[in-house]
Order: sequence, then C-alpha cells, then structure tokens
Amino acid sequence: MALLFQLGPNQLGALTAILAILWAEDLDLDELNSLGNFFEALGSVMLAIAAQKQLLQQHQAEKQTPPESEQIQELIRRIQKLES
Repeated sequence: MALLFQLGPNQLGALTAILAILWAEDLDLDELNSLGNFFEALGSVMLAIAAQKQLLQQHQAEKQTPPESEQIQELIRRIQKLES
C-alpha cells in the first residue's frame, strides 16, 4: 500500500487503468457495475473524510494564528519602540 503513495500521477493513473482492465476481463456486466459502484462509493466517502479533516486542520491553524489586526498592532508597537 505504501508504494501507491510514492507513485507519480501518471504512474498511478496507468496502474489504475491496468488493474481495471485486468479485473474487467473476468467479470460479467452485473459484476462490473457492482464493483465499479462499490469503488465509486468508497472514493466518495474517502474524499468526504479527507475534506472534513482538511477543514478541521484549517480551523485549528486559524485558532493558533493571531488575527491579522493583532499582528499589525504588534508590529506597530515594535516599530514605535524602535523609534523611541
């Protein structure tokens, strides 16, 4: 599985196509539809989970970073301190 995460985008696309073609040879239409729908649903759920994780990480990062106005005020204070 770790190998998948090291492949380039073209390599991953080629591997996916090869696997789909190989599996399709031995399956009838109903089995192809069923398996295709399964992987489609699996991918959709994984994308939803990834999106939610990304959203939560972004919210956490925003909580840890002071708002821009606070940063600007701090920079103004530092400049004034240097000028005096």
